[in-house]
Formats: sequence, structure tokens, C-alpha cells
Amino acid sequence: MKRRKSRLIVYASLLVLGYYLTPIWHPIVFGASYTQESLSQLSKEIKALSADKSCDETAQCRFMGYGIRSCGGYDDYVIYSTKNASYILLQHKVETYNNIDAYLSAGQSSICSVVLPPTLQCTDNVCVGQ
Repeated sequence: MKRRKSRLIVYASLLVLGYYLTPIWHPIVFGASYTQESLSQLSKEIKALSADKSCDETAQCRFMGYGIRSCGGYDDYVIYSTKNASYILLQHKVETYNNIDAYLSAGQSSICSVVLPPTLQCTDNVCVGQ
């Protein structure tokens, strides 16, 4: 009986998790129409997810690179706080953004300067990067 109850809890948890992850997954589909508007919308969603940068300590401050340069590296970095931002949601949005960006910019030239990752710090209870 106890084992069956444990299985039901696991199945219910997976069902709930699947429900919440399904709307955020934006796979690259061959033949689909991706535009700069798609990137702009994803950028807004990424900024909204990372908007609350409040923190108690520097260990809560993180970053993710987004925007792919044709010669390698990222266009920019989004800074977020693990105290408030959902890492899973943010990671899916950033990966989708990067995939669409790479798809749209394939064969095009871009700036080949390197954008270094930020040095993070919790200053006045807000994550900041330098």
C-alpha cells in the first residue's frame, strides 16, 4: 500500500510538472517561420523573468549568456537572482532565444568582439554585474 501511494505521488508530480513546462517549451521546428519579432518577444519574456534581482547574498546572483554571435560567444548576459527567478523557465527561454538567433543569423556576419561574462555582486540587496 505504501509503495503504491509513493508511485501515485511521483506520477502526480510528473503530471503537474509537465503541465507547467509545456507552455514554455519553444522547440525549433523545421519549416516554421521565425522572425526578429519572435526574438523580440522572447527577449521581453527573458527580461520579465529576470526583472526581480533582489538578493540576500552574492551566491544568489547568477547569469546566462544569450544572443549568439556567428564567430562564437554571446551578445549579452542576463543577470538574475536565484531567490526569485525560476531557473528552469529562464533556461528554456534563453536556450530557445539562442536557437532561434543562431537559425536566423546563419550565414550572416556579425561583430566578432568578445563580451566577457559579468562579475556578480549582491549590492544593497540587488544583484548587479560589472
